[in-house]
Amino acid sequence: MKTSRNAISVSVIAVIFVLLLLPTPALWAVDDKALELTDADYSKERIAELTLLLDAKSAQERAEGAEKLCMLGAEARVAIPKMLTLLNDQEGYVLYLNRFQVGKVVMQNLIELSPESLLPLQQRFPDLTKETRLELALRIPKAGTNARVMLPELIQMFESTKGDQSSRPLMLLMIATIDPNGKQAFQRVLKVLKHDGNASMRKYAAISLSRAKSARQVYWNQPGPAARWFRESPKDAIEAGDALLVALDDTEPDVRAAAAQSLVTYPESEERAMAGISKLLGDEKSYSVMYSNHFGGAELVSNTARWCLLELHSQADRVLQIIIQQEGQHNALKDRDIAELIPYCQQPLEALQTLLDGEHPELTFRALSQLGSGATKLAARLDRLTHHKNKMIADGAKSTLGQIAPKQYPGFVDQLKKPVAKLDEAISVAGFARPNVSIEIPRLLNRIQDDYDLKMDVVKELAAIGPEAIEAVPIIIDSFETGFTFYVDNKQDLLLKFGPGVVPLIITALISPEKKATLRVACLQVLPRFGEPAREAVPIIVEHLKSKYPRVRQAAARALGLLAAVPDQTLPRLQQALSDPRPFVRAAAAESCGAFGLAAAPQVPDLILLLSDEYLEVRLAAISALGKLGPIAIGADAKIKAQLVDKDVLVRDACKAALLAIRKAN
Repeated sequence: MKTSRNAISVSVIAVIFVLLLLPTPALWAVDDKALELTDADYSKERIAELTLLLDAKSAQERAEGAEKLCMLGAEARVAIPKMLTLLNDQEGYVLYLNRFQVGKVVMQNLIELSPESLLPLQQRFPDLTKETRLELALRIPKAGTNARVMLPELIQMFESTKGDQSSRPLMLLMIATIDPNGKQAFQRVLKVLKHDGNASMRKYAAISLSRAKSARQVYWNQPGPAARWFRESPKDAIEAGDALLVALDDTEPDVRAAAAQSLVTYPESEERAMAGISKLLGDEKSYSVMYSNHFGGAELVSNTARWCLLELHSQADRVLQIIIQQEGQHNALKDRDIAELIPYCQQPLEALQTLLDGEHPELTFRALSQLGSGATKLAARLDRLTHHKNKMIADGAKSTLGQIAPKQYPGFVDQLKKPVAKLDEAISVAGFARPNVSIEIPRLLNRIQDDYDLKMDVVKELAAIGPEAIEAVPIIIDSFETGFTFYVDNKQDLLLKFGPGVVPLIITALISPEKKATLRVACLQVLPRFGEPAREAVPIIVEHLKSKYPRVRQAAARALGLLAAVPDQTLPRLQQALSDPRPFVRAAAAESCGAFGLAAAPQVPDLILLLSDEYLEVRLAAISALGKLGPIAIGADAKIKAQLVDKDVLVRDACKAALLAIRKAN
């Protein structure tokens, strides 16, 4: 009974934690509105008007006042003292059928106002209630690397909660997440994983050692907190990997599962990880998890072990053999797992041929379909299976042959021409029809246009088809205007799969005068990810530095820095942006100047002037840029040194890093 209660408490903690990190529906909407603000919305009169809302009688008005102020960025800092007084405000209100609390909404917005708000938050920390301090500790990673300002307070809070097993594991995770160099957190985490008597603590220690975002992490959807540590310290990586390997034999299933999931983020330990995790395939113990839909539940350690093995791409051929030989696994799962491993295998046909000749040849069909014409070597074996006494196997063999050798087996192509009425049928057929994309693409495009919010699973199928489905791209680009910011990152990722041919289509969208700021920002964010082909977009991006929307100007400045191309066209316009009225645009322009190296010599005097900017984010960006410019920034030494006594640790750290970089370059 004790184990059961412990599992439930861990699940509850995980639910609370993930829900705290999720943006609220109101905040998603705010993000879209912020992109549409013009310079007039940043006036002192508007800020004063919104500040008055913080004293409103209505809880909802107070919370919305804080949201709208923080949408304005650092220029809302005059209202920070007043917003800090609302952190302990427990009054609630209902919006969009969800219940919100004023203090939590204000806190979330203040954190996202970082870095201007973090020093005041740190100073206010001792005056907050215990519950509010815990809320702040759990939300602070949203501030990114700037969150390290709060590290001393979090460490002190962790050390003072030794008897509180409900919050202590999460405090450990937060410290590991924001520790800038890992040294303060790393030894704590290792000590807990190896020696702590509480299973929940060991579990969260194992999670804290995750180095990268894994597609199959059950616990949360954030990048691994320790990613920074081990890029700089291979020795620490080996020590952490060794500790996680030992944790695979922990007495508690929660810890074993967490260790497996973190271990697969260590490429240098993949061979040992495969051997250790394989042993868990027979582990039928259950443990508490958070699923991607944010509901708690139970999962078998064996299932998690299987998912983890699929992440070990360098060992794909050996993992494929393990999956094929695994007893007791449902064939539908085995079929999917085999297909997922195939792209990473060096010699997939050898394993598939053995399976094709075995008792369950149907397990190969999905994988062979993925290989397409690359699997024609096995066409004769498939042909024999078309006469199998089991109709399902015979039909599957025919379908597979239609994909790997369509000229020899045209029947399957004819089958695809039949109309499909339902969305899920279209998706299902598409998954088995990619070699015949000319038939399938129109059907999928029709299904997208029938759906108001652009069904993501249809888009994924089209993206998997690749460049041949490029006619879907304008529909996806236009969907950036719908306001579903929760999906924007996913859509940007999918656009990359259509290849460099997407770039002219994005340029066309950016040229169009009627497109909203939300679409423009999304397009400017994704363009640099295409690399060299995106250079042709530089003139269009440069023009967006004159947009009436400040957030569009910011996105354009960042895009130019990421591309760091055509300096003779780009740098003069970025230099003008260094005096933009909005501080976040100046900061983006400064950072981008730093990406051009020696070519940015004419911009150095302007960057030096920004070291005295009234806004913290601008000063930090200028310091960072000068550090990247190396020898041509040598004249900035004295100005940077003068800020080593700044009251803000972020400025002091940035100055030290910049001075070190300049010295190294010289």
